[in-house]
This record gives sequence, structure tokens and C-alpha cells, in this order.
Amino acid sequence: MRNYRGKRIDNGEWVYGSAVKSGDCRWFIFPRGFALQKTRHLTNEYVAPFSEVIPETVGQSTGRKDKNGVKVYERGVVKFSGHDYLAEVKYYPEYAAFLFDSHNEETRNNPQAIMTWDASFEVIGTAHELILEKK
Repeated sequence: MRNYRGKRIDNGEWVYGSAVKSGDCRWFIFPRGFALQKTRHLTNEYVAPFSEVIPETVGQSTGRKDKNGVKVYERGVVKFSGHDYLAEVKYYPEYAAFLFDSHNEETRNNPQAIMTWDASFEVIGTAHELILEKK
């Protein structure tokens, strides 16, 4: 089972678990190992403990950690040791891989595979947070 995270729309807290996108393009995170709960004694209605999240914050875990032991997620922004540019972690289905997409003109068109880097980078935030800061 893949692990995702997203920020709740009601309070902005991060939640972790499995992600589901509804037919009306809303995103929900279900905690790992959740169990359906019956809502009424005499009906077959069930609910699951889920949180609706801000779509732009949903990201899948890469399975990697940065130099400080922080888990790296899709849509995370990292800074490399010894470099002054940032890169966003993106999933590229055509490569079936997570890649660093640099916001530096020198490397912009040459995304680097996340698995080819050692842990000489650190997570500094998310693309969503950095966009909000610029506004």
C-alpha cells in the first residue's frame, strides 16, 4: 500500500495514509489500517475515518529520507548541500520514477532521478507552501 500525505482543509494539519480522489475532484486521506464503522444499528450504511485535504498538498512518499532523516514526499521542495538552487520532487509516469525538477535555468530541462542522489539534500517545504509565501 502506498503512503500519501495532505493538509486537511478544515485545520491545515498534515494527515498520512491512503489517498482517494472523488468523482468531483476532491481528495481524501484515509489512515493506514482504518476500519469501516457502521453508522446505524439496523442499516448497512458504513463510514470510514477520512479527512478531506487540499488537492495541491497531496503527495506520495518516495520512500527516501533527506540528510536530516525527514521523509521525502512528492511536491516537496529540497535544497542541495553546496548548491544555491531548489528542486521540486515530482512523479513522472513516463519514467515510473520520482525526479528532482530544478527551478534553476541551468538544470531545468534535465530532471534528476531521486535515487541517483545521495542524501546530501534537505526538505525545506512544499511547493504549495512556497507558492503561498510568494503571494
